[in-house]
Amino acid sequence: MVLPAHWVNMQLAGQIDPLDRGLVYGDGLFETLRYEKDRYHLLQAHMERLQHGCKVLEIPCPESRIADQFAATADYLAAAACGSATVRLLLTRGNALDQTEGRGYGGEHEQPSVVMSAFATSLPWRSELPALTLRTCEYQLPRHPRLAGIKHCNRLDQVLAARELRRHGFNEGLLYDLEGHLISGVAANVFLVLDGVLVTPELSNCGIAGTVRDALLSIVAPRCGLRVAERSLGAADIQRASEIFLTSSLQGVRQVAIVDGVEFPEHSVTDQLRHSFCDWSEEAA
Repeated sequence: MVLPAHWVNMQLAGQIDPLDRGLVYGDGLFETLRYEKDRYHLLQAHMERLQHGCKVLEIPCPESRIADQFAATADYLAAAACGSATVRLLLTRGNALDQTEGRGYGGEHEQPSVVMSAFATSLPWRSELPALTLRTCEYQLPRHPRLAGIKHCNRLDQVLAARELRRHGFNEGLLYDLEGHLISGVAANVFLVLDGVLVTPELSNCGIAGTVRDALLSIVAPRCGLRVAERSLGAADIQRASEIFLTSSLQGVRQVAIVDGVEFPEHSVTDQLRHSFCDWSEEAA
């Protein structure tokens, strides 16, 4: 068994059609999951977000095919004796029934394409990762309420922001929209502790509603006795926050130590949430 491994419509090492709309137009959705201890973490939450994205983009969601692919991938990882992996599910609208129509934006289409990739990973699930140093990105996110929250395949905003960060020697940064509202990290959601309240940006106009973000807001933080809020945030809120952290499906809760040269030495709430999230996610799995 060899990793990384890739499947296209259940075919191991299969090839994507050059006319697939996911390749041609970015017409699709994706989910990135952590596979640990023979299980997919937050699988139900990822599937719910995928189903919501399918409704927004009007792509039929082939749930049984996706379930079969998850099962086949788990069997493959078990046979490869891989206890920790990153698994990426890509769902596209597929190919056009009429190849002439397939050259345009509209038209009728065949069944969606299901593509899955599995990569071995060494990210420690419970070990504390080094605290992050962030830079505010010069690149600003456009507003697109129709696509806000879902994880569609067009990630050019994040690509441009990440390239900017790399030029300045950073791996992560903070993204604001064109009106100066804090939205997220480049590859993560962001939380601030403000006057004892756990606050994260509201995402009605742009940004991705992360699975870990939602779990913290709805389950983990209330279990810890923390008040939570989703609201508009700006640069001034960063300056007065007592703690800042990022969340993602692969890294869980990640402490932020510095933003634009300003230090955030306090991390008691972050540590509490990180441990509580790990406990809860293992229960949920």
